[in-house]
Amino acid sequence: MHDRKTAAPCLWIALLSSLVPTVWGLAELAMMPDVLFGPERIQGSFSHPNIFAYFIVSDIALVLFLTRSTLVRLRRMHRWSLYGYVILLLILLAFTKARGAWVAMF
Repeated sequence: MHDRKTAAPCLWIALLSSLVPTVWGLAELAMMPDVLFGPERIQGSFSHPNIFAYFIVSDIALVLFLTRSTLVRLRRMHRWSLYGYVILLLILLAFTKARGAWVAMF
């Protein structure tokens, strides 16, 4: 049966599944200094930076949905943690250098 009680855990699982590619992207950012000013692009655990970029856009959309939805109840600290995660994702999105995803995010 599909209802609100099963939807909320599925959304949290989808969000938690984004932690591995995000941590991988942070590791790439730390290990490859050419990403900052050179031609290198981060791609997380994906085969191409553009795929990672659109994954980030979908994660940001999911976080924004979770923070505005009545489906889940968030405490203030959880809400601010999710906003911090969005900032981290936006930084990673910038270093994918995928202009199409930037436009999609805008």
